[in-house]
Amino acid sequence: MAIKPVDKGGGKWLIRVSCGYENGQKRMIKRTIQLDPSMTKNAQLKEAEKQTALIMAEYEAGKVACSKRMTVRELSEMWMESYIKPRNLSPKTVYGYQYLLKSRILPRLGRAYVQDVRPALLNRFYASIRNEKTTHTKSGHLSGTTQKRYHQVLNSMFTCAVRWQIIAVNPVTAIEPPRADTKEITPYTAEQSLLLLEALEGEMKLWKAVVYVALYAQLRRGEIAALDWPCVDLDNGEINTKQSAIYIPGEGTTIKKPKTKASNRSVSVPQCVVDALHEWKKEQTAVRLMAGEEWRECGAVFTNEYGERLHVDSITKWFDRFLARNNLPRIRLHDLRHTGASLLISAGMDIETVKNRLGHSRASTTMDIYGHAYKQNDKKAANALDTILSKNA
Repeated sequence: MAIKPVDKGGGKWLIRVSCGYENGQKRMIKRTIQLDPSMTKNAQLKEAEKQTALIMAEYEAGKVACSKRMTVRELSEMWMESYIKPRNLSPKTVYGYQYLLKSRILPRLGRAYVQDVRPALLNRFYASIRNEKTTHTKSGHLSGTTQKRYHQVLNSMFTCAVRWQIIAVNPVTAIEPPRADTKEITPYTAEQSLLLLEALEGEMKLWKAVVYVALYAQLRRGEIAALDWPCVDLDNGEINTKQSAIYIPGEGTTIKKPKTKASNRSVSVPQCVVDALHEWKKEQTAVRLMAGEEWRECGAVFTNEYGERLHVDSITKWFDRFLARNNLPRIRLHDLRHTGASLLISAGMDIETVKNRLGHSRASTTMDIYGHAYKQNDKKAANALDTILSKNA
């Protein structure tokens, strides 16, 4: 039942729709609208009554839920506590959600009432993050992938709001989601890889071993930092990855289990990697003796001068400086993993073997990332077949 609008002055009107009673309490939809104060009171009243009728129609059509008004900030807190927390996600994933909320969603939408959020408001929000300048990308703007993450968080929050009967319709579903960027990998060629290995000969044994493990074993940065000596079988040339290191601002570095069973794997490495690890282990022992009581044993393969596990960012920073010093093409440390995989594919290695070494759960994932390399092999196969048949002609 519609109730007569209340004039709050200055063009503001309180409109209300009664939704009956529940558990002895009256249920009401309330909204405050802003009208042009230059309009006559009578014209304002008519417009307010029109808006009231529209809300009443939406309620009767099931498009508006009758519930206590809640801000987007309050919904985010409820979402984190009731939806995210019970899922036992990794600390890094939870931190990522918290960052997205605190960085842009709550500062720009936090005070808005969930019941008042419309596609137009969301479109303005997306436009603001799309046009925002940043120094962290080549384009100078937030990447499409980052923009899409904001969309995914908002969609999840408002989907929960519908499920919890706070609203009847999720306004985010009316928005065209931002397009994620196409992942571009920049692996080294075989020639560039050889130059990289030559440059390593002048580096500390620690860093040489780190790069060898990244390139030849295709380990991720977090897997390298989390590697412990009991997981390295130097006699048989095998590295077992059972955990990964992640850094959470304010909490420090933690060791966690891999996301999938496939990431828990054993990777064979050539003798050059075994030799590099042997050399580093010998030097690590000497460093331990020099440190004496200051040494903090943690069992990690890659440690600093005090025995502490290397910080994941320390590895990345060193690698960036190393490439710059040696005038090598700039790539990410993670691209060494891509380089190793691409070179294996170029050598004719089957997809199942590459998938297992990379720790992918599905071969389709490997194909999505390295399809270009397999395409090159396909061309080689076609040329090889032509050569064979031509000789037999």
